[in-house]
Amino acid sequence: MSSEYPDDTAHFMPPIDMSGKTAGDALKVLKEIILELKGEIHTYREHYVSATFASSLFGFVDDFELRVDPKQHVIHFRSASRVGRDDLSANMKRVELIKKRYLERDRNG
Repeated sequence: MSSEYPDDTAHFMPPIDMSGKTAGDALKVLKEIILELKGEIHTYREHYVSATFASSLFGFVDDFELRVDPKQHVIHFRSASRVGRDDLSANMKRVELIKKRYLERDRNG
């Protein structure tokens, strides 16, 4: 899944809208959500976060990245399996859940 390649319709999902928040505030919330979902943060910088998630059944590792685009007021993401091509939609479901939780927190302050 990626928010940066709209021509790849099978793997595209729109970026996260961060209107009304600073990049730092938005990434702080997203970092909390990643940790709640048992992700492991590897890099956390001003406009970038990289993390991994391990599947509970076989321990397969998926890479997850966030990148702030301050001009567009969005956060782009990339989520991909390290092994195999079919992850049974695990990355798509994870990205949808992260976006949903982010938007819920944004609405609730």
